[in-house]
Amino acid sequence: MPAVKKPASTPRKVSAQDAILDAAESLFGQFGPEGVSLRQIGAAAGSSNHSAVQYHFENKEGLLKGIFTRRLDSLEKRRGELLAQAAEAGTATDTRTLLEILLLPIADEKDSSDCCSYAAFLLGLRMFGEIANWSTSSGPAPVTRALDVHLRDSLPELPEEVFRTRLLAGVSVFLMSVVDWDRQTAKGAEPRFATREEFLKQVMDFVVAGMVAPVGD
Repeated sequence: MPAVKKPASTPRKVSAQDAILDAAESLFGQFGPEGVSLRQIGAAAGSSNHSAVQYHFENKEGLLKGIFTRRLDSLEKRRGELLAQAAEAGTATDTRTLLEILLLPIADEKDSSDCCSYAAFLLGLRMFGEIANWSTSSGPAPVTRALDVHLRDSLPELPEEVFRTRLLAGVSVFLMSVVDWDRQTAKGAEPRFATREEFLKQVMDFVVAGMVAPVGD
């Protein structure tokens, strides 16, 4: 399993743009892009200027692109590194390896409070019916697109519709699990597993089992 980054000990300092993106990520995840105003995002980012969001990003579409661009740069880099390691190890055609490369880096994307706000943001797009924004605003992502092709090739027995349905369900389960771990940790709840890494391993076991299950009649 690809290594999971250790949580930062202290919150990082952020620029005005990053503070806005952090706030938008969090609020979009909770209420969906249509459920929050630019003014509310600016206020959550700590800005007293009601036009701060428009100044930096113009509108919600610009915010969505900003969120995806900021995250995809690091996701593409990490996925590229992991895919190269898999190719060297001869596991680049293995379904589990490919799913781990696709999903686990999302759990490493943290905001300035060390929360997985990007996972919550993606889950929000899924839950609020904004899934189209996921694909249309994300921009070029050649490594991620190559992963999708490799993953599809690793399961040739699955009809295309079944493959896409299972992949979306698996991604949704993964995102929900990452967000749930964050929320339970924030509440000080007793962890179900000794480490976050073990928790993510169990989640991946479930996702992989769903992807490779035989197709029923």
